[in-house]
Amino acid sequence: MKITTTTSGGGYTSTFNGTSSACPAAAGVLAMLWSAAPSLSNEEAWEVLEFSAEDQVGPPSEDSPGWDPYFGSGRVNLAEAIREAQSRSGGVQGGVLDEFGDPIEGALVEGIEAGRSTLTNNRGAFSLGLPPEETHTVRASHYGLRTEEAQVYVNQGEFENVLFRLSYAEDGSMAGQITDSDTADPIEGAEVRLPGTPVEPVFSDEMGRYSIAAPGGAAYAMQVVALGYEAVSFQDVDFIEEMETEMNIGLEPFPEVLILDLDPTPISSPLQRRYMALRGKDALVTTDIGQFESLAGFEVIMVNLGMSPNNVVLDPDGAEAAALAGYLEGGGVLYVEGGDFWAFDPETPIHPYFRIAGISDGDADLFQVDGVAGTPTRGRSYSYSGENSFVDDIAPLGSAVSIWENPYDGWSCGVYYHDGYRTIGTSFESGGLDVGSSAVKVAVMGSHAGTGRAREGARVLGKHTERLRRRDQIQVVEIARDASLAEAG
Repeated sequence: MKITTTTSGGGYTSTFNGTSSACPAAAGVLAMLWSAAPSLSNEEAWEVLEFSAEDQVGPPSEDSPGWDPYFGSGRVNLAEAIREAQSRSGGVQGGVLDEFGDPIEGALVEGIEAGRSTLTNNRGAFSLGLPPEETHTVRASHYGLRTEEAQVYVNQGEFENVLFRLSYAEDGSMAGQITDSDTADPIEGAEVRLPGTPVEPVFSDEMGRYSIAAPGGAAYAMQVVALGYEAVSFQDVDFIEEMETEMNIGLEPFPEVLILDLDPTPISSPLQRRYMALRGKDALVTTDIGQFESLAGFEVIMVNLGMSPNNVVLDPDGAEAAALAGYLEGGGVLYVEGGDFWAFDPETPIHPYFRIAGISDGDADLFQVDGVAGTPTRGRSYSYSGENSFVDDIAPLGSAVSIWENPYDGWSCGVYYHDGYRTIGTSFESGGLDVGSSAVKVAVMGSHAGTGRAREGARVLGKHTERLRRRDQIQVVEIARDASLAEAG
């Protein structure tokens, strides 16, 4: 097939040929077919395309009768294809009105068995293609109105007329108690909502009780969200007119720790999770934080990005970086490990929270990780055999503190910072530390500035003791020998 068309550099060409030119032409004919006969299935459209094609239009030596490898089923014929498609198609058309005869815009009209649907226009009119020579259940629905159905037989080549009159529905309600599924304690402040409807969310009271109303005679999706708990969703919740239906809901508490393991060759998360389990902390390992509506319920989030060449680059404009930055803004505790994240990779919205300077891409010289004098890691030293010894050289900025160093070049490889939130960033992977037979432990160290009565400081994950003491109105939390990663008990 040869057609004259425009070129990318301007002008025209008449040498555009072969399947490269045939494919867009056939796709355009198919688009016109479905516009003229929307009831056609994929298989039916293919049959029409073949049936209406003009055969034997090429050289006789190549374009033999019927299908051949040179010209396929023939040259597409748009006019003939549309005539054939319309002769095979059918469907329903008509309108949707309310009980006063006013047109309803945006009403959903469905062909149930065919799995097809459309919406009414601003005049309440619709047209829906359906397979002919069959009886179809056609349903019309709209928020606040009672759903109506009609049984319609569709003749080939014809569109049957259907008029729906929907009456206004009385409200029904869903009510019950929302509790902690582990303790059965009531949950106050849980949000109950009906997404996709104008119904305002409601919140559970101090006894966990809620009640939400919506037009009855319809089924809705329902979501329940509470801080510190996993959100739950229910589909097709039936609201019965002028009736309150009891629905009690139990919510699963969030795990205390979320491990976002993006490392394609993960070696850290199994050890991190094992340590958390030993300390009675639930840790959830995931590769997708987008599944969580909010991260605020997690005490600690750990992010493993991996080591080059098997590392992940966090997208500066992506949803993950934005969500983690929001988590820190809410006072979260975030640990990030990655060999290239600090100096080589592009800066993300979470970088400023760590107060880490990326000095250079580093050298292949990380074989040992040492603790830093004057910090809870003092006296610690571990050989390192992670996936790559080539890691970013980093340094603390401002009041951030170096807690792990590379003794071969003197640069930091772990930095801690706190400012209402807490962060630890390392350029090595924790799973590469040789800690003998003991488990890798992740300890989050921190201190809080405070006035008046001393407030609780850091929540520490690991074998630890906490000693709080007042000094110049600064609360210092000392953690027994642990700061970022150390051996367990």
